Amino acid sequence: MQEPGFSYESPSAFVDCGIREPAFGLFQVLGVFLAVYPMFTKVAQFIKDVQLEMGKVTWPTRDELIASTTIVLVVSLALSVFIFAVDFVLSLVRRFVMS
Repeated sequence: MQEPGFSYESPSAFVDCGIREPAFGLFQVLGVFLAVYPMFTKVAQFIKDVQLEMGKVTWPTRDELIASTTIVLVVSLALSVFIFAVDFVLSLVRRFVMS
């Protein structure tokens, strides 16, 4: 004997349990809201904490910034020249060995 509201032919077996769509949609919206609301409060607290911490930051002076930038550029240039020289020498060695 077949249960009421159940069809073996339908791809999804739906049993009518008496819940109508508008109420079900309301519960879905309420469930999503209750699930997402704590996330929004955490994000808001994170933004407040970031603003608080940014107020504690000691920013470098213009002279300190220029000095640090100069050091980075000089070291980067020296390292690139060194890598170029090593690559050039190794390519000469390879060319000598292969010929």
